[in-house]
Amino acid sequence: MLDELEGFCKSNDRGQLLIYNKGLFDDFFRQNPSKDFIFKFDVVSTKPKNKLVAYLHAAVLPKVIQGFRDIGENHNKISVVNELKKYCPVLWKYEMRDGHLMPVDRELDELNFFELKRLIDEIIIFAAEQLDVKIGEPK
Repeated sequence: MLDELEGFCKSNDRGQLLIYNKGLFDDFFRQNPSKDFIFKFDVVSTKPKNKLVAYLHAAVLPKVIQGFRDIGENHNKISVVNELKKYCPVLWKYEMRDGHLMPVDRELDELNFFELKRLIDEIIIFAAEQLDVKIGEPK
């Protein structure tokens, strides 16, 4: 049972609440019937995904590239993303091709806000465990 949930929502131009991935919230409330909740809303940029993309390219990938260099592997941003596809499930999906379920690579720009956040979390764990590189959370 989940006892905490974090997500992203926004208001439209009429001030109405829009919740992304509403199913996740519905599941959370179903798992916690007849409970009291405290909500805290933080106002963020109108483009939170853009901030995550900037953080990924400015802070995360350079540290991972340096971590690979420290163990003797030379990578650039493109090759390091391709290497991370081996370790980060969010960077691939399955599609039916010729009657077979086949893994297919995903590009970074295909990821939504939640998938991008999950990718960054996966990279932070990978970097710590495999490269002994510490990467802080985005601010």
